[in-house]
Amino acid sequence: MLIKIFTNVLKFYNIPDVVPPVGFSDHNSILLTPLNHCKNSRTVRFIRDAHPANRRLIAEVLSHISWSSMYHMNSCNEQFQYFSSVVNGIVEKYLPLKRTKLHSSDKPRISSEIKDLIPKRQADWNSGNKFAFRLYRNKINMLCKSARSRYYNNNVADSLLSNPHKWWSTVKKIAGLTPSNNISTVIYNGKSYSDSDLANLLNDKFVTAGNTFPPFTWTPLAIDNVLSDFYISVDDTEKALGYLKLHISVGPDGIPSWFLRKNASLISRPLASIFNASIYEGFVSSLWKCANVTPIPKCIPISDIDSDVRPISLTPMVSKVLKSFLYNWLLQ
Repeated sequence: MLIKIFTNVLKFYNIPDVVPPVGFSDHNSILLTPLNHCKNSRTVRFIRDAHPANRRLIAEVLSHISWSSMYHMNSCNEQFQYFSSVVNGIVEKYLPLKRTKLHSSDKPRISSEIKDLIPKRQADWNSGNKFAFRLYRNKINMLCKSARSRYYNNNVADSLLSNPHKWWSTVKKIAGLTPSNNISTVIYNGKSYSDSDLANLLNDKFVTAGNTFPPFTWTPLAIDNVLSDFYISVDDTEKALGYLKLHISVGPDGIPSWFLRKNASLISRPLASIFNASIYEGFVSSLWKCANVTPIPKCIPISDIDSDVRPISLTPMVSKVLKSFLYNWLLQ
């Protein structure tokens, strides 16, 4: 390919760049980019720095927190606000937000740690520090190998026999045979929408879908006592938290699912108190009624924004735990 470019179509390419070796190779790589090269779209995303050391520190901090003052509060809303302030304060302090760039060509298994090490490897190569370059190169290759294995075990291996369709879809996604679901630009009524304009357009479309339904109004019933069958124990709460999936997107409350699952034994008692107060008072926090809505295209490209895009809602994980108890009671 290099010979063909240099001999026939060199005028359509920029000056070749010498870049660091690929993988464990000791030879430089040559990067050729066309003059009319279309850059991959990139977005900026803020994620939590969930380093294992930070997670261990969070568990230690939670083990020293006394929730006794919360148990003496009069209402469910007061208990919920106290619990949210404590947990969110811990998350903000020990899991700081990190700014990371996402490219449309990024593999789903690539982590922010790998992305942070790549510029350091490039800088050491350009400065001639081969010893540091080899250290970063070996570390990046080791992380990439473990990321591939972890991604396969979490997303592919279990579905091979139980769900062949899901297995094959994931394999095609890994191989790059599936188009991206990201919506960057949409043509609607002859006008191009992107960024904030596209977000406002999709929001208006999703909101209008519920305008045909009348507003729901209800009057809370006075509750004198709650049957023992509808009491949520600390052990049941801890068990329900242990069933949460680790790799789920965060809802509006900003509490990751792994935070709830890994620290279930430390937060099950205050959560059980909040759940029981919610049932006794018939109160549900307004935050638990909120959701982060993500538009997912039904087909690529989008021809009709009214029918080719569906909303996917991400609700707080804590509200899902309480909902699971109510769901089981209704089935019984």
